Amino acid sequence: MHGALGAVVAALALFAPALVLMAILSHFYSRLKDLHQVQNLLAGLAPTVVGLILGAAVLLAPGALHGLGGWALFIGSLVLLLRFRRHPAFVLGLGALAGVVGWVR
Repeated sequence: MHGALGAVVAALALFAPALVLMAILSHFYSRLKDLHQVQNLLAGLAPTVVGLILGAAVLLAPGALHGLGGWALFIGSLVLLLRFRRHPAFVLGLGALAGVVGWVR
């Protein structure tokens, strides 16, 4: 609605609250990261984050894993992440490149 300006306003409305919250939390995290209570909180949140990511992956997989290219990208990404311990940003970049080049759709 309302063209490019509407898209920019919608994107800002969607992402700005999370960005502000993360900036505030990052500021305080550097000061509080050594507290036992903060370490316990983060240890408890880690499985929750893994579950949320896994849930999203299960929902998105049927639309992404079609054809040989999609499965090859999936298996190659797992190998890069788990076996060679490559950074996730690197693997995402390779996936984006594979999409731009046309190896996967």
